[in-house]
Amino acid sequence: MLQENNPLAWASIYDKYAPAIYGLICKLTDDQLVAEKIFITAFVQLRASGTLTKITYALYGILLRHTYSCATEYLKQAGIIPKILDSSKESRLFHLLATKCNFLKEAESILAISVKET
Repeated sequence: MLQENNPLAWASIYDKYAPAIYGLICKLTDDQLVAEKIFITAFVQLRASGTLTKITYALYGILLRHTYSCATEYLKQAGIIPKILDSSKESRLFHLLATKCNFLKEAESILAISVKET
């Protein structure tokens, strides 16, 4: 349905994932107006990019990474420091889950734990 740009497919994605997408954005900024602008921007960019018509793995992961990338870029351009990007273990784990980490060594470095723990 997404490949055909069916509005029902987009409505279904919105209904199912909008709370998670908006929640992620709210983890990055306390400003509700900025969060709403980022939410709209992220969803519009997602639809315009055609990314979801080429899905080969978990949709939630794609949405998470897209939203995180879009939000951090938007905040950077606005001169706002994302609030979750500190040195806490929770922030490092969140960053790991919301970005594309391809190597175990990279995850070990981000989480500051051993390869065995990773």
